[in-house]
Amino acid sequence: MKTQIKIIALFCFFVVGQVFGQTTPWLPNLSNGQSFENGLAIYLDMMAFPDYLKKSNRKYEVHSVFIKILVDKKGNAILDKAEYQSKSISEEKVKIFIETQSFDTSKIPNDAEVWGFSGWVRLRNKNKKEAKKERQAGILEEQEAYKKRIVADSINGLYIPQNLEECFIELNKILKPEDIETIKNLKDRNETILYHHGFGTWLRNNWGLWGGSRLQQYLIGKGLRHPDDMSATILRFYYDWLNGENDEWRKFEKK
Repeated sequence: MKTQIKIIALFCFFVVGQVFGQTTPWLPNLSNGQSFENGLAIYLDMMAFPDYLKKSNRKYEVHSVFIKILVDKKGNAILDKAEYQSKSISEEKVKIFIETQSFDTSKIPNDAEVWGFSGWVRLRNKNKKEAKKERQAGILEEQEAYKKRIVADSINGLYIPQNLEECFIELNKILKPEDIETIKNLKDRNETILYHHGFGTWLRNNWGLWGGSRLQQYLIGKGLRHPDDMSATILRFYYDWLNGENDEWRKFEKK
């Protein structure tokens, strides 16, 4: 009953606008001083793994989850968002942990009733042998998934172009007419660099230029190795295509 009341109260705060659209980019400690990561690790019978990037630790599987919580002035919290990069972390247990803990409220601004906190939590199996086995199994799973991705005609429901010309056709479907006109009317093809950190990031992530796709393999075959170079090439040639300049991209296709 207490948990239900707490959830309703926080939801009401959110609806009436007392969350000001702000999120602090780290997770708060528990009210007893324990870190969020350590508290969750103990609750899940795992261990915190903040130094997972150290070379000596890469032999162990890392279980990651991005968490955003809403905390009120009394230290009560609800789970607002979670993105799991591990099948070993229980979504239900994470939710229960958050809703049954009391959190430090010292970082909530005075004029806010509820505040958002977010951050990554990285954990591993407490047993080193098991953590190694998990990593080995994870590598095999990643390899199999990569093999499937590089021949798939779609990834996560999104069509993956096979070549440059298909990229242009798909871009015309994805972009709004006004955005297409903006790109077409850039001063020159080099100004497409303006899209590197926005739409370029979307292309790299969603067309598998980082994680593997048939488009990635096609571009590797044309001599490109880095996803940044791949997205930049697509956008530069897209500008050419929009402006009826087809010689360069067709020459690229024939490599």
